[in-house]
Amino acid sequence: MTSALRFPAWTICLFLLSTVQSQALSIQGYSAEVHDRFSSGYPTTPVPNASVNFIGKDFDWSGVGWDASNSARSVTLINSSHFVGAYHFSPSIGATINFFDPATATILSRTVTSYIDLTDPFDDGITQRTDLRVGVLSAPLPPSIATYPILTLNTLGDYVNLDILTYGQSARIGTNTIDGFASINMYNGNGTPLDASDDFVQLPSAESPVVADGFILTFDQDMSTGESVAQFGDSGSPTFVPWGGGLALVSIHSAVGGLTTIDTFIPAYLDQFDSNSIVYTTVPEPASLPLLMLSLFIWLMLMSRKGPQAGLSRRCGKA
Repeated sequence: MTSALRFPAWTICLFLLSTVQSQALSIQGYSAEVHDRFSSGYPTTPVPNASVNFIGKDFDWSGVGWDASNSARSVTLINSSHFVGAYHFSPSIGATINFFDPATATILSRTVTSYIDLTDPFDDGITQRTDLRVGVLSAPLPPSIATYPILTLNTLGDYVNLDILTYGQSARIGTNTIDGFASINMYNGNGTPLDASDDFVQLPSAESPVVADGFILTFDQDMSTGESVAQFGDSGSPTFVPWGGGLALVSIHSAVGGLTTIDTFIPAYLDQFDSNSIVYTTVPEPASLPLLMLSLFIWLMLMSRKGPQAGLSRRCGKA
């Protein structure tokens, strides 16, 4: 059975760069040789990590790019001209996005021309912005730059305990396993992070039921070597499941509570990809998506009968 997580005692803070100084993805037993995508030169003249000990050596990371003006902002390609990122920490329109081309060992650059903002996947009569957004690049990238399929399994429970590779600023890569899922509120009705009149907070008088605006997966960091937890500035960076010899995209980092990373779960939004004519691929089977969406619907119905289940227990301070 799928794990359903509740967070009433947590302090959940969005990764707002204006809030605190950015920090690299926290990894138990971190080693540059093992966990860094580049051995030197990042972000201007990156040199790929060629160590046999690099945990990402078997995979193509070229489809994970970064904002040239702030390399903490990562984006992930779902096709040659569209990427996913976090609404609250995404490159601005007109920003230059860099990708390292392994075919030429050079940086290829594109600019952000527009965004497609998505809304919550809940059929509750209230439409709110979610933290997942899709960016459009000025021109398609060549086939030498990877694009990533989205992992669509039959049920939510099929994701639990899967091994994942987590990406963060400084092009650092860690490991973990998926723990569970929940719905959560991170924005107010106008889309302002952590300034939410409709958040379920400490006060009993807060709006009930929770006006959820995101469907998330979570993973906790324990003391196992290589296990990671996201830090401020990692928002928008991807989480992958190794699948069929490649990388399958499942989520982007959105928030953190203690040693728990809170990711926006991309498969929950694929119907909006379709309605916006966003091209994407899935693994393992396209036919899995209807079953997954049915599983998501059943999960949400069960959780709605249990009342409020997730919210911001306290707002983060702003600089």
